[in-house]
Amino acid sequence: MSNKFSFDEKVEFLKNLGCGDVGHKNQTLLDHLVGVYNILKSWDAPEYVRDAGLFHSVYGTTYFKPQMITNRKVIQGIIGFQAEVLSYIYCILAAPRIKGILLIEDEPTKKDLLLIDKANEEDIALADMKENRNWWTIH
Repeated sequence: MSNKFSFDEKVEFLKNLGCGDVGHKNQTLLDHLVGVYNILKSWDAPEYVRDAGLFHSVYGTTYFKPQMITNRKVIQGIIGFQAEVLSYIYCILAAPRIKGILLIEDEPTKKDLLLIDKANEEDIALADMKENRNWWTIH
């Protein structure tokens, strides 16, 4: 089910939260969130999973402490209930996150969270590779 906000409007909302000004590994949080979204899109993940990936750390996580927002209703209004619930669950999972995901009994939720987690890890790895390539170019 499609929601009423376009991808560009969702990204603009994240910019207004300050995600473009907050660092995340070797990139900005905004770059990371968009990267996760794009990976999920390339895997043909459903829109609600892509949207959950786009917002997967806005509430802060075990690994990423800054909370960009705490009002879940606002996020539900932008990405929809199903995507927001996935995003929220992802944010509150304790480390190691994969262990918590595998303990979830609801198979569709588990599958969706595993996709988001894999996309998250892939984007972080890609950012690390870009950083290393830049370091070697400079030195």
